[in-house]
Amino acid sequence: REGVAGLLVDLTWRAMGVVHAEPGAFSPARAEFMGGLLFTALGALVNLADEVKDQAVLEREGVLDVFISLLGDPDPSVQYYAIVGVQNLMATADCVGALVRQGGEPVVEELALSPVEAIAEAARGAHRNIAALLQQLSMLDISDLLIPDEEDDEAEAEAEAEAFAGGAGAALAGPEGFGGRKGDSEAEAGARAIAHAQALRRHRLATGP
Repeated sequence: REGVAGLLVDLTWRAMGVVHAEPGAFSPARAEFMGGLLFTALGALVNLADEVKDQAVLEREGVLDVFISLLGDPDPSVQYYAIVGVQNLMATADCVGALVRQGGEPVVEELALSPVEAIAEAARGAHRNIAALLQQLSMLDISDLLIPDEEDDEAEAEAEAEAFAGGAGAALAGPEGFGGRKGDSEAEAGARAIAHAQALRRHRLATGP
């Protein structure tokens, strides 16, 4: 399906070039045909994003780039396909990282306030998927730092542990450890540790693999 995704991406860009061309640049018949082709291609890409397990393949083929670029399209129908596609792809660190690096996350948050309920609901779904992935990754980060993997690179592990100790580790350690806040309950310390770990993970996603 990797080759199919690439063909659909190319077809989408070609169709967008016709749909967004200056009036009169193409015959009405061709503009109408390419408009229909656009939605066919977008629908197929949305389905691929929902069905393909290896989403990194779709990200490499430019599928996510298409969706992010079309989030701000003036046509609500195009916006809908774009945000549903983004929602479907927000299940891996590669795709969430690409969205964050391309500045797509604020657009997703803005679309959550769209007067078109279907668009708003898909945007809220994308936001939930992003939050769930960050939660999962941050918990793995905390686990890796508390119980290091013997195969981890020593320098990398030390660097991550130092960053962790500045926030999440301090929160977990409490007032007796890295200088945590006095009076914190275990729940408060844990919540602060998770929040810091999520911030670290978001930064890592935003700065690339």
